Amino acid sequence: MRPFAALTLSSLLGAALLGACATPPPEAYAPLARERASVETRPVAANARGEACFAQAARAPAFDAPVSRAEEVFCGGWTQPSARIYRMGGGLTASQAAGGGAWRAWLDQRFVCDAPVATNVAGGAPAQLLACRRRSSGAAHVALAIEAPGGLVLADGIPAAIPPIEQMATGAAATGGPWHAPAPCRSRSRAWPRTAPARRTRPCMSA
Repeated sequence: MRPFAALTLSSLLGAALLGACATPPPEAYAPLARERASVETRPVAANARGEACFAQAARAPAFDAPVSRAEEVFCGGWTQPSARIYRMGGGLTASQAAGGGAWRAWLDQRFVCDAPVATNVAGGAPAQLLACRRRSSGAAHVALAIEAPGGLVLADGIPAAIPPIEQMATGAAATGGPWHAPAPCRSRSRAWPRTAPARRTRPCMSA
């Protein structure tokens, strides 16, 4: 089993960094559906571009195993999630989830993915990696089925979101050590507007 970094992580993150100044896909310009100030959030690891990220609770699709926790990750002020993370309640292995079933079918409706490849993520957890491309635009995407310490985690996102995906799944940073949340900062009382440009400075979120 090859290390995650040696497999495709460097190429995926390299593409993400090179594309930092590229025009984002049209879906990145969708307006906000709700005021973020009313949604509980928590800080997570920064993405590969160094942008601050936070996670908030989300609604899980109907999978073939129970989902104990569903979250979306937002980074750098983008209005659309950079990643989705589902912590499963049991009944599936990483190989089963990546090879077929409801989660893989959900991915295949939206992305064209290569065959899953066995790898390891931060902290050494075994995983199945799928390198994908968005059907609507051809943009790079990645999906991971991770045998995390707390159980199976299914995640997908843009390549730059791999660091927060790893941290949220395993509690470890990409360097291999434990991840520590940043010191809390002063929150703002001003609510986010319902309609926002594609990119804006995110108010400071409390843990």
